[in-house]
Amino acid sequence: MIPKLFFLCPTDCLESVINNEYQGSNFFLTSLGISIPYDSSMLKSIKGIINKHNIGEIHFVLSSQNKIVLDAMKEQNFSNIGSLRDFNKLIKLHESQSNLCWKVNDQKLTTLSYYLNQKIITLQLKLSSSLNQHIVLKGKVYKESENTFFDIYPDLFNLKHYNLN
Repeated sequence: MIPKLFFLCPTDCLESVINNEYQGSNFFLTSLGISIPYDSSMLKSIKGIINKHNIGEIHFVLSSQNKIVLDAMKEQNFSNIGSLRDFNKLIKLHESQSNLCWKVNDQKLTTLSYYLNQKIITLQLKLSSSLNQHIVLKGKVYKESENTFFDIYPDLFNLKHYNLN
């Protein structure tokens, strides 16, 4: 079994669910809304975990009922938490852009997918030049109502790179 590293939000309490779903060695890094900064200290810690435990897969996982994401999409009661300011801005920006472009049946899933894709892309760029092994990065959303993990939507396009007329 390939050792896996999971980035989680502690408000989701998914560790036991993940351990039941993914057999083998699982390691966890948690921060509110997976708002982990990729500064040099954090990247050194992530690389250390990857090398020490021979991590082959990294999963970014959020619950479809994540309190931090739902708050960012609605009330923003957590906006006074410094580490969540950029997170709240990113969620609101994506929500307004997606409403301009298409009608979505599940705004939460598209927003979670967008956000997790951004986290994956950023970590790939930060790690790509400094690791010797190939690591698979994935994003998952856990739907409690179905007790199932779903793959996030692929990053088909990003409004930062396209103009719509």
